[in-house]
Amino acid sequence: MNAFLSGREILVVDDEPLLRKRLTRFLESEGANVVSVSTFEEGKNAMMSLSLDFALLDVHLPDGLGDRLLDFANDVSCVIMTADGGWEIAVEAMKRGAGDYMAKPFELQEVPLILARCASAKRSDRSRAHRIEMESGEGLFFGESLKGLKASLDKILTADRRLSGRLPPILLEGETGTGKSTFAKWLHANGTRKNQELVVVNCAALPESLTESELFGHEKGAFTDAKSKANAQAQARGTG
Repeated sequence: MNAFLSGREILVVDDEPLLRKRLTRFLESEGANVVSVSTFEEGKNAMMSLSLDFALLDVHLPDGLGDRLLDFANDVSCVIMTADGGWEIAVEAMKRGAGDYMAKPFELQEVPLILARCASAKRSDRSRAHRIEMESGEGLFFGESLKGLKASLDKILTADRRLSGRLPPILLEGETGTGKSTFAKWLHANGTRKNQELVVVNCAALPESLTESELFGHEKGAFTDAKSKANAQAQARGTG
């Protein structure tokens, strides 16, 4: 069982029955859920109707070129499988969005490594897109897992414009990497103080004894270098 592949939805499109069967059995033994088909049309239907993580696409199919399935891939990470003579198509496919390619014949043990590499590259691309959007001021990047929640919040904020004051206090909970900072920035941008500075405080980096004073201020002389509570209060007023 492969921890990375466990539970992954994978499409295999290849017209060679033996390779298709071996590849399907191997991926299933590693914990993946596999759909295998042999034609372009079947691959297209699967791409359009299933929620997939990866697709392994043979170049030469009975009714078309497998790289054309990239047009229906959406957010699916695709790997092109090619024999001799298919290199140019594979290279062009990567230019059009394929994550990687495998030259036939290949060892089955190579497949998890290539899929993991594709997933890592996609995460890097998303992170880069996030940074570009943030730096250009064009908005925030919300991954697939957050789009539904964002859509619900959009509706709430659009429908209820009767709020004349600030947004009520909001607590965002979740593990590291689940998008809390992204939503905090989005809420600030949609709040009444969006033109004011958003102050981010990393409480984990603060000594426990100073956390309260950092957030809410302190009296002069309360502890070493405690000069005034004005700065902390000013920061609190500027938060979204």
